[in-house]
Amino acid sequence: MRPIGGILFGHIGDRYGRKFALSLSILLMAIPTAAIGLLPDYEEIGIWASLMLLVCRLLQGISAGGEYNGAFIFLIEHGRKENAGFIGSLVVSSCALGALLAVFSGSLALHSSMPTWAWRVPFLLGGVVGLVGIYIRTRMEESPEFLQYASKRLVSAVPIIQAIKKEGISIVLTIGVATFCHVLINTMTVYINIYLNVVLNFPLGSALMLNTVALLFFTATVPFVGFISDKIGQINIMICVSALCIGAIYPIFLLFSTKILGLVLIGEILLGILAASFAAVINAFMYKAFSAPTRYSGSAFSYGIGGAIGGATSIMCSYLIYHTNNKMIPALYITVFSIMGLLFSLLSKRFFCKN
Repeated sequence: MRPIGGILFGHIGDRYGRKFALSLSILLMAIPTAAIGLLPDYEEIGIWASLMLLVCRLLQGISAGGEYNGAFIFLIEHGRKENAGFIGSLVVSSCALGALLAVFSGSLALHSSMPTWAWRVPFLLGGVVGLVGIYIRTRMEESPEFLQYASKRLVSAVPIIQAIKKEGISIVLTIGVATFCHVLINTMTVYINIYLNVVLNFPLGSALMLNTVALLFFTATVPFVGFISDKIGQINIMICVSALCIGAIYPIFLLFSTKILGLVLIGEILLGILAASFAAVINAFMYKAFSAPTRYSGSAFSYGIGGAIGGATSIMCSYLIYHTNNKMIPALYITVFSIMGLLFSLLSKRFFCKN
């Protein structure tokens, strides 16, 4: 649903303003989130409970498709352009902190000492936080870049069509680097727990604990790399990280295969740092890849498609292991995407330097 959300909120953000799009996206996130906390159980209404949950999750997906890109665009357009890498990285760090908070609240709510309804509390609190976010966003100043091009009557009737026509290469390049970015992030935050527990029979509790530590390293690495990227360039960071992944992914999975706690932790931290280093700079990359009148639509649509492809990493790796019976096949899968990431990063450097 993210590409659909990207088109929808990108259209709103490019035509009617970043502020309006962000206020609407957080409203669309807050309502279904709170609704999940109020849903009847399956025992009460049967299949309707599942269908209502599905609808809520679809609405959240649509919202997420516009929320992320709108957030970094709004911040960078308000900030100093020479600090675009650092400013964009703060959005990634905030997402990682949110993930850590979600893990903590989920673990607390599902603890054996908690009542059976405790799982509803984080969702209801999420709805409350969303309402606070709406209050804040409706009182923010509009993006100066939007006001500038709107005052010159450069607003497109259908921004995504204009982006495809005039910035098609930027869309293709962004899809490529965003796909690789999501492969790394999905592996680090989701699949590695499945891999350790299901494939290597590593204790799930230990796997989740190590992953939390790796996520802490991820969170701390992102703003540092974002700051450095403003000095040496975002694309140069992307080239270095993707090249490192080509050589490092297989050894990292060898560390996992030992099933030794300390070595697995080292592997998770290394994977987290690599994922963080690429994710830290991609927002500034997308900001520079598109002109202001189509920036929201072009980046959200491209990033959403990359997220849909890269987000299938867990499914694809599980499928490949099942059909090949090779426990190292995920390393090969990620390495292939690392080569793709390097290729698209090099093409981006050539195209954007030339233009």
